Amino acid sequence: MIYLKLCVLIGLASKLALAMKQMTNLSMGFVYCEPEELKRAEQIIQELNSEFVSLHSKSRIAISLEAQRLKSNDNTISVSLSVCQNLIKKSVYAVVVGNSSCLTDKSDYVSSYIDNDFVSTLSAVAFTCAYYQIPIIDIYSRDAVYSDKSIFSTYIRMSPTYFHQANIWLQLLKEFEWKSVNLIHSNDNEGKMIASKFHYLADHYEIKVLSEIEYSPNKINYNDLVKKLVRSNSRVFLLQAEPNDALEILKKAYENDLLSEGNVWIANGQILDNGTFPEFANGLLIAEHNENLDKSFYAFSLLKKAYESLYTYQIKKPPNDCNDNGLSWDLGKKIYEEIVFNQHQFDDNKLEFDDDGDRISTKYDIINLNDNRLVKIGEVASDSDAFYLNLSSSKIIWPGKTHKKPDGTKWSSKFRVVVIEEKPFVFKIPKPQTKKCSQVHNNSYECPWTHKNKSKIYCCYGYCVDLIRKISESLNFQYELYLVPDSLYGDLKANKQWNGLMGELVNDRADLILAPFTINPERAQYVDFTKPFKYQGITILVKRVKIFI
Repeated sequence: MIYLKLCVLIGLASKLALAMKQMTNLSMGFVYCEPEELKRAEQIIQELNSEFVSLHSKSRIAISLEAQRLKSNDNTISVSLSVCQNLIKKSVYAVVVGNSSCLTDKSDYVSSYIDNDFVSTLSAVAFTCAYYQIPIIDIYSRDAVYSDKSIFSTYIRMSPTYFHQANIWLQLLKEFEWKSVNLIHSNDNEGKMIASKFHYLADHYEIKVLSEIEYSPNKINYNDLVKKLVRSNSRVFLLQAEPNDALEILKKAYENDLLSEGNVWIANGQILDNGTFPEFANGLLIAEHNENLDKSFYAFSLLKKAYESLYTYQIKKPPNDCNDNGLSWDLGKKIYEEIVFNQHQFDDNKLEFDDDGDRISTKYDIINLNDNRLVKIGEVASDSDAFYLNLSSSKIIWPGKTHKKPDGTKWSSKFRVVVIEEKPFVFKIPKPQTKKCSQVHNNSYECPWTHKNKSKIYCCYGYCVDLIRKISESLNFQYELYLVPDSLYGDLKANKQWNGLMGELVNDRADLILAPFTINPERAQYVDFTKPFKYQGITILVKRVKIFI
């Protein structure tokens, strides 16, 4: 009897304690494609709500689910209206988007990347939520367009953007000490974003982009593209491309001997969608996002955690009128900021985001294509502070089926050296037809000049000519001299093209400039200078005046 009374008392105490806990019920929207996604979302909500019934839990938030199923053929207007009718009118405090693969159509995107429905269904959901100030968490999308906060102001993603891979490229370049690269990317939003990100990183770490090729997906002469790469002195190639384009580019690279020993190809993870690769692509390095994380669970957990952290803030109901833009509801923006501007620790998993709501704490596998097999040879982890590369370099099979790391540079047996007449550094005299330059003047060398269908052979000599001769003897290389066509040192014109000596080097017509060349910041952005061989100061002389006191 006493035991029974005790159980009753404990049970009553538990109910009383639960009754005293103040509970707030929040509706969350869920946009999905497949029924299995909805079942998983309902399980997650049930699991998160079970925290509330615990006496020891500090949870004060219970979640109810408002779901909406979409199809890939829904147009943007119908999607926006549907989101409004099925979610906004039901006062949802946030929206979670499930597997958005059914909301995007890659074939439409490839065929017309400017005017297309590639992101129409998904972007309609994101834009509608932003209009009503409703926070939205997308679980899978990685497309660059959603980083634009001027359009998708409340958008957060659980997966890193594709252009995030520029950071992985940088880690590999630093690991293998490659200082110059060629960058090949599409001219759509995705390609431009990864190129912009890489240029920013490359400038900071003094990595030169010797050749950058921007192409239109599925609308390109692949052979012309690769021909431009052949002329580059770098043998490190960074490739951002859709799967079909990537295979065609690699095929032409193989035909032009750019997938042989001594070359390096690092590609974006999207090309793994091909599934299989031809033998000529062996040696490729690929960064693949790979994270064992239940993103659906943590998406709802983040929202619940954010609302609980702002529990003392007056939880005002969100807009439920499709004619109300939601500007008066500031809680949605506070929830967005609470998630984006803080680190979130869930057991062993840390979630962090940048100011654009893009996920930054994540993991990548470094994949090596070896005998048509995808072999993991390392991984990269990241957080808001840094990237951490763990690589088994000895396992890598490089192009040409070799374990020897390429040096990343094409070394020519003979360098083309451009010079300019500037006495006493370089003198020029016409070369007689019947004599060699060595017979005309001691230590002089033949240096042709060609400009606008005119040409002439000169003999060049002087301090700079003696200097290159001594350097070649020391480093054991051959060279040939030629005079700069327009007789100019080099200025950056209004059309962003260099003339003079600078134009010859920047446009790969010369390998070296040999001249008394002034170093300035504008030129240093485009070329590497050696240490000066002569410093020239300016002194002003004035007449000494006697001062009488």
